[in-house]
Amino acid sequence: LLRLVGPVGSAAEKARAEERIARHDLGGHVEFTGLVSHLQVHRHILDADLGLALLHPDPNYINSLPTKMFEYMMMGRPVVVSDFPLWRGIVEQAQCGFSVDPLDLEATASAVHRLLADSELRGRLGRQGREAVLRTYNWDAEGRRLVELYCSLLTD
Repeated sequence: LLRLVGPVGSAAEKARAEERIARHDLGGHVEFTGLVSHLQVHRHILDADLGLALLHPDPNYINSLPTKMFEYMMMGRPVVVSDFPLWRGIVEQAQCGFSVDPLDLEATASAVHRLLADSELRGRLGRQGREAVLRTYNWDAEGRRLVELYCSLLTD
């Protein structure tokens, strides 16, 4: 089941997605939850085998940090993310999933199928992602880096 949690773009984009789902007879395999509470988001992540963070290569996204990727990692889920340099670097360093060209459906499907077919791989990548968040990608670690930056600016 592909569960799309949260709002889905514009009404036209959702209608286009629903039309494609119907055309390929995938209605029983895709669920739109709409907007849900933060607690429900976490429940959905825990129910999932993997997390997707696939955004188009829009300049607003390329250098952003996707909160959902870190939530998936923290909850021990392997990720499939857009192949933006920043995101790819995080995923490769943490060894927690795959980065793919979000416009390449075959590459995306291949990464998802690989994870779904191998529970041991999913478990290992999920654990490594969680360890990376606990070690590096958290507010304590980032807060220290921010304070160090401020201190360096004051001493220059």
